[in-house]
Amino acid sequence: MRQPDQPSAVRRAREFIHANFQKNISLGELQSVTGLSPWQLDRAFKAATGLPLHKYLTHLRVAKARVALAAGARQAEVDVGFFDQSHLTRHFKAAMGLTPGQYASCFRPSRRNRKNVQDNTS
Repeated sequence: MRQPDQPSAVRRAREFIHANFQKNISLGELQSVTGLSPWQLDRAFKAATGLPLHKYLTHLRVAKARVALAAGARQAEVDVGFFDQSHLTRHFKAAMGLTPGQYASCFRPSRRNRKNVQDNTS
């Protein structure tokens, strides 16, 4: 039996992960998509991306959360596939050094700035 081409299997795995990052993705699903065993896929994926599958998915979810928070979403509204808010907070803080709430506050005008804007428009 011929083995699937590993670079194309990694590409298919990445496409599947990006399309389904909000879901709980199983290794069996990725095996079906790529034709590689979970062990082969994880090894090929790490060689191609520098990250194992699970860590890649976690980084993708944090990146999607960053985009949502910067766009004004509240933390409770951010659904990027983590099990719960504490799971999101733990991974977000590990990656960014800030909690999701602290990160989001960087994109909201401060009270002082809002007051100055209101005073200037009056």
